[in-house]
Amino acid sequence: MRLEGLPDKKKPVDCSRCFNSVTDGMKLLSIRGAAVSAGDYGAINLWIDDNGKPRGELMRHCTTINEYAGTTKSGLREWLKGNFHEMGR
Repeated sequence: MRLEGLPDKKKPVDCSRCFNSVTDGMKLLSIRGAAVSAGDYGAINLWIDDNGKPRGELMRHCTTINEYAGTTKSGLREWLKGNFHEMGR
């Protein structure tokens, strides 16, 4: 799986597999620099941008409906906890 066109990320990022929990997503983000998951109602992409900041987006029908563009992984984790159920998982 390859993520391309992410905000503030010039190069595409390869993701080995989808995450199925908040903890799993944060672990994959730390290891791979990006993580993805999808459910019946949308998808979540997580990545570290070119400036080293954690990012996240919740998408539905190829449209971003919520995003995190903060400065800390703990902030991203809280955002992910609040949005994980929104994609239907």
